[in-house]
Amino acid sequence: MERPNIWVTRIKTIALGGGARIISSLSNVIISFIIIRIYSASLWGEFVSYLLILDFGFSFVSWGSTPFLIREFSLHPNKIRIDWGGSFYSRSLLLGVLVLTLLFTPITFYIKIWLIAWSCLRFVYQSFEPIAQTERHFIFTFFVELVSIGIIVIPVLSLKNINLSTLLILFTFGMAFKATAFLLLYRKYIGKPAIQLKFFKHAFPFLLLTFSAMLQQRIDLYSVAYFLSNSDLATYQVFLNFLIFSQFTASLLLSPYSKNIFRLNKLSFLKLERSFILAGLWFSALSVLAIFICIQNFYHFSLSWKMYLMGYGYILMFYVYLLRNYELGKLYKQTKAAVFSFLAGIVTLIGSLFLTPRFGLEGALFAGLLAQLFLAFLYHQKYILTNAKS
Repeated sequence: MERPNIWVTRIKTIALGGGARIISSLSNVIISFIIIRIYSASLWGEFVSYLLILDFGFSFVSWGSTPFLIREFSLHPNKIRIDWGGSFYSRSLLLGVLVLTLLFTPITFYIKIWLIAWSCLRFVYQSFEPIAQTERHFIFTFFVELVSIGIIVIPVLSLKNINLSTLLILFTFGMAFKATAFLLLYRKYIGKPAIQLKFFKHAFPFLLLTFSAMLQQRIDLYSVAYFLSNSDLATYQVFLNFLIFSQFTASLLLSPYSKNIFRLNKLSFLKLERSFILAGLWFSALSVLAIFICIQNFYHFSLSWKMYLMGYGYILMFYVYLLRNYELGKLYKQTKAAVFSFLAGIVTLIGSLFLTPRFGLEGALFAGLLAQLFLAFLYHQKYILTNAKS
């Protein structure tokens, strides 16, 4: 009688964890929809340009701390407070560098102040995320994310006029709520300040992994921000977020069975992979159809059929190589995954620089699609070479 209860508990945990991650991923989608429909795509695009600056800065400030700490918390549960403190206080040095960089950035002083405040609050909030995941406080995380969205959305719907400064203030207040809620819940983990320089060395492989993933998934968005208008940036950011969210839902299909995947032999692994790719043919089509409906009926963006066709390939390639990523994890070769992602990011960068100025949004997305195709090739070519050697 205990077996069904175990499965019910596991499914409940997966559902709650997935719900917390989904609401976090969808927050900008929800907010962007409201701002674009009520005000303009140009306003959201202008805001995204500043959001991209912070995202790039935090790819270094985070230093791969979340996946690193989750692993350390699992291996050494009696050292959670020590490991967390070493990460928090050591990375505060990187936060200081980001703050100084923002101070010398050629933007208005008023915007600088709010960007710096937002950065400091985001640092506090994200620092506690590994603890929230380890403690499985998914309902609390879901509630905090939901309230923070409300803090932004309610004033946007209520105020008669919204500009860039107002958006920055609202997002800062939303982040302040999240940081405060996590700080109050996890205050017991805060100890005496102690910088541990060894943290940077130990977490460096995870920095490579997260930074290369950001480079591979977002560099085309940066090219749009640089070459095209704020309206184009808003359109592309919304469309790309839907594509990445579709990839995220694909990973959720496998997450309940991750432990089983690591135990599969070669033949069983290949059989599962074929089934997953075949499922991806249909799920990718359904995802693109859902994206088309949302883009056309809610955002009222007009995108060419080429964008949706490339979007289908963009999502499908994730189904093609995702299980190979599990394989590298099984062999403790996460660094190889980071190298693959970094090489794909270079493809995106080169493609974006050449294609975006000439072909606009279609050029940017084609550069991203080329990177996805290249990434799938790297994973499968590596697998063939490994088998040939063995």
